[in-house]
Amino acid sequence: VKSPRFALFDLAEGKSYQFRVRCCNSAGIGEPSEATEATVVGDKLDIPSPPSNIIPTRNTDTSVVVAWTESKDANELVGYYIEASKVGSGDWVPCNNNPVKGTRFTCHGLTTGDRYIFRVRAVNAAGLSGYSQDSEAIDVKAAIGGGLLHGVCPGLSDKADGLTGRIVNWEGMHETSQPIFDTDALLNCNAKPNRQKMPSSSGKQR
Repeated sequence: VKSPRFALFDLAEGKSYQFRVRCCNSAGIGEPSEATEATVVGDKLDIPSPPSNIIPTRNTDTSVVVAWTESKDANELVGYYIEASKVGSGDWVPCNNNPVKGTRFTCHGLTTGDRYIFRVRAVNAAGLSGYSQDSEAIDVKAAIGGGLLHGVCPGLSDKADGLTGRIVNWEGMHETSQPIFDTDALLNCNAKPNRQKMPSSSGKQR
């Protein structure tokens, strides 16, 4: 047999078997491999149950991260397939071509501003599970917005840092909409602050 896979027939149902393999070439036959674990003929691998608790979260303006709880009876699980659907369309589109090993996947290529739901199914050698329950709907938009809004400069404060420098602090912007950048505001924010002349450490008090 040239392939590393071979089907055995005419085995007695209900009997327990172990298997081992030997390789050969023109020089002869090699030593046998270690024996497999005992396998009872007739044992059937069941199709996995559907995963549960499908949770989508925002990622970028064209992608969503989908997480789920693994199938309870995930015997010899190959992975998971994720599908997405625009709310109200009734059409489901696969998010991945190959099974996902973990319980988290980023679905790309979504339409910005549209509302989506997701579902997941498991797969093993016996076949595909049923679909999970649909997730809650989520709007596709970036998880973190912000930036410098028109005419707005973050509040700055500074304090002395020894004799040669200053530490500058500011508050982050909390706006979640798409930022509109203002060149004048940027220039004003980046203007060099007036520095007070520090008294010489060598001076003497009189």
